[in-house]
Amino acid sequence: MRSSKKSSPSDRARREVESEAFRARLQSVQALEGAYPEFEEIVHHNLEHKYDVVVELVPQAPACGKSVDLVKRKKDGYVCVRKCFYVWGKAKPWRWLREVKVVRVMDHPNVEKYLEASISPHKGELFLEYCDLGNLAYFKQWMASAGKSIPESFLWHVFRQLIRALAYMHTGLRNDREIVNDNVPDKRN
Repeated sequence: MRSSKKSSPSDRARREVESEAFRARLQSVQALEGAYPEFEEIVHHNLEHKYDVVVELVPQAPACGKSVDLVKRKKDGYVCVRKCFYVWGKAKPWRWLREVKVVRVMDHPNVEKYLEASISPHKGELFLEYCDLGNLAYFKQWMASAGKSIPESFLWHVFRQLIRALAYMHTGLRNDREIVNDNVPDKRN
């Protein structure tokens, strides 16, 4: 005898809402396809097969809708950062494209370099250069664990770099990023 499960009205309503949300995201991505010819290579372009995750830096949180991973490119072993935007709440592919557009044209020694990106109805991925010395939060923690205070000259050096990067981002380009210790990367050169 075959058991038939009937779905409740709330299940059908939930599936209908999810289905409608997916259709809206798909239409949003399809609208991007012709609107920005210079970005055609990132729409529907899946990059997951090119990278292996090394470390989850910021795991995907249910309420957040994004994650950050340290990844290694399979072809040449190049290590970089992957920032993923997942479908959540008001997340729309055109908003992901806006961030990609801004980061892609930035060319400043104190701003992470854009490598590549992909956008689909389910998620957006942005690959950026990896700053091998961590961030200010890590440096602060390391100095505290060593029982040392941060030298004033170093603080002025970081402050000057931060101001230069901020001034660059606010001249012509507008990128609303949080400036907190976790978002200030540090690299060797």
